Amino acid sequence: MGKSKRLAIWRRIEDMNAAELYERDFAEWAVRNAELLRSGRVAEADLDHIAEEIEDMAKRERRVI
Repeated sequence: MGKSKRLAIWRRIEDMNAAELYERDFAEWAVRNAELLRSGRVAEADLDHIAEEIEDMAKRERRVI
């Protein structure tokens, strides 16, 4: 993949809001939301999916115990 194509893909990812990114690239979604929360930009974070992921983590932890 050429440099210009990678740059175009990266720009599309940057233009996605946090909720859209959840469906496309989970790892990037997680990084972006962590950055938003750490910087106090909670209104921009994907709170519904964040809450869902936290609940899922709790369920997995309970199964391990």
